[in-house]
Amino acid sequence: MQTSVDTESTSTFKIRPSGAALGADVDGIDLRMPLTSAQAQAIEDAWAQHSVLRFRGQRGLTVEELVRFSSNFGMLDQRPVASQVMSEELTKLPPEITLRWEVNHLAGWVTARPCGTPT
Repeated sequence: MQTSVDTESTSTFKIRPSGAALGADVDGIDLRMPLTSAQAQAIEDAWAQHSVLRFRGQRGLTVEELVRFSSNFGMLDQRPVASQVMSEELTKLPPEITLRWEVNHLAGWVTARPCGTPT
């Protein structure tokens, strides 16, 4: 059953359950834009109901916009400080952005990139 959410603004978004045990797609919302309180509440309610939400088609979302969006749902964890020196690029990321470490023991390399970035 698809749910349409009227957010009392110019945009309406839809929550489409996956049909599986958990999960739903959220369509018609641009996460680069600040959420209204009604939008944030509707997303939080859908998250509570479906456990996993997927926001497809989010293009050009900056890490700062991702942090702002995520902050609507509570205090964000801070990533631990690495024991080794990180690259300047990774050090500049907001502390709320968690890094995904990839280790290839055979090739002898280690990389880190923000979670959610393509490999």
